[in-house]
Amino acid sequence: MDLSDAEAPFISGELTIPGFSSYLHPMGNGLLLGIGQQVIGANIPEAGEQPMTTPVEDGMKVSLFDVIDPENPILLNEYVWSDTYTGAEYDYRALSVLKTQTGYRFALPSESWISDEGSFSLHYALQMLEVDSEERTLSLVGSIDHQQDNENYYGSYDDRSVLHNDHVYYLRGNKVYHALWQQEPPIEGPY
Repeated sequence: MDLSDAEAPFISGELTIPGFSSYLHPMGNGLLLGIGQQVIGANIPEAGEQPMTTPVEDGMKVSLFDVIDPENPILLNEYVWSDTYTGAEYDYRALSVLKTQTGYRFALPSESWISDEGSFSLHYALQMLEVDSEERTLSLVGSIDHQQDNENYYGSYDDRSVLHNDHVYYLRGNKVYHALWQQEPPIEGPY
């Protein structure tokens, strides 16, 4: 959106992709991180048609966009977690961001529904992603998986994290988990 003339805003460029971003996080160097949902395109109507069914959300999606040329935005990379949701879509406080010398580190909680022979179980984790501003890349570093133990705390809406140098702290309910920023990190906790 070009808002240079407040009385005549207009769309300067657009990008058509399956899904949507509920939250957009601007970064330096013309990069934009999108957090939202992947949508299965089979049920999306053509322009002007009435939808017959609701498009099905497939899962949590994190995308890296190049918006240095606002008239021609580009999708650089994305990750999709099927049957997954993140509270960062609707509450920016669920997203932790740390600026580094080469880019940004992001941590966001996720809640997955896993089906096993007709029954569903919940899986909670903290996803760790990194953006290299110079290389213009998005990479999934790892995750801190929460070990479900007959607790009364359901949902990931209030899950938070803290990033401090190479340390990651995942706060879930009244428990804290710790790991280092690396692939397949050994997890300490809960505390």
